[in-house]
Amino acid sequence: MARQILLVDDEAMIRMILADVLGSMDYAVVEAASGDAALRHLDALDDYALVITDIHMPGGIDGLELADRLESRSPGKPLIFMTGRPDVMQRELRRNEAFLRKPFGAEQLLRAVDDLLGRPAAAAAG
Repeated sequence: MARQILLVDDEAMIRMILADVLGSMDYAVVEAASGDAALRHLDALDDYALVITDIHMPGGIDGLELADRLESRSPGKPLIFMTGRPDVMQRELRRNEAFLRKPFGAEQLLRAVDDLLGRPAAAAAG
């Protein structure tokens, strides 16, 4: 059974590209266009192996608040932040978090996912 990843970004094209990359590595990707939508997904199913979220998104919940809420409900759940504006990352990363600066490549994404989920990068490439 494929491990599920919740992918949160307000830009549909970015979600589509990242979902394709992750899907090619046999991850099941659920997409959300906002922090609010991500919380609804988490309320319905909290069985995600990893959450990947943009930091700066419209709506009431940005990626940093989403991470705080995720940590309070599922301590230690792996999370990857991504943003084109690194100045909005205003806190230290927790041990179960990673940071990607947009634009980034598929290899960077998969390396961060593998690091957090404990899958060796060599196995991901094969």
